Amino acid sequence: MANKFVWVTPYNYAENDPVGAIDLWGLQKLKIAGNFSITTGKVGAEVKVANLLGIGGSTYLAGGGSQTIEVYVEIDTRTGNINLGVSHSDKVVAKGSSSVIGPFHHSESKEMETKRDLSTNNGATKTTEKTFKSKESGGIGPVGTEEKEGNSTVFKSDFESRVEVNAGMVGVEVGMSVEYTPGNETSTQNNTQEQGGTQTTTNTANGEIIPTPPVTPDIPDNWQY
Repeated sequence: MANKFVWVTPYNYAENDPVGAIDLWGLQKLKIAGNFSITTGKVGAEVKVANLLGIGGSTYLAGGGSQTIEVYVEIDTRTGNINLGVSHSDKVVAKGSSSVIGPFHHSESKEMETKRDLSTNNGATKTTEKTFKSKESGGIGPVGTEEKEGNSTVFKSDFESRVEVNAGMVGVEVGMSVEYTPGNETSTQNNTQEQGGTQTTTNTANGEIIPTPPVTPDIPDNWQY
């Protein structure tokens, strides 16, 4: 585990940004990205212009996958911090489909992803491995939502332009997007519970269980040591 998060140590609290790291779940950001993908097992064609106009659809007939290279710029809209990076995503898709008609777009899939990310934020390569998860997203124009495993919904503003042609054996997708995701500290409900004497907090936005420091009890004024 430690070799996957080499940039996090007890000596760099909040990843060396304690003042700027005020978005508790790291969701608030403006992301500008360009990407190129090669797919297998996918059939169909789509054209989208800034999510305002599009036509087409695609589906995985019996599963497949994709290899994606993305170059991006992320801007923390609250602090103004800028992060430049490049990432590689390796997806294995059990099933999936997408469609777009005019400004209406929808997609759903069950996929597993391994993502390697190199950014100027910490200078280290971050690897994220995910198990198979069901994911569904959709919207009208640039306004949309994304839901994972049916237990969390994230609202996004996404201006994506994309062209894809998939013919089963090999497909090519090229896209560029501008995406804004708001932070949700005020809307997220945290459930605190005791687990084996350790206090934990569950973030209901993604089901993640985060350990929290123990609460110091109030000591009465007349307490005798």
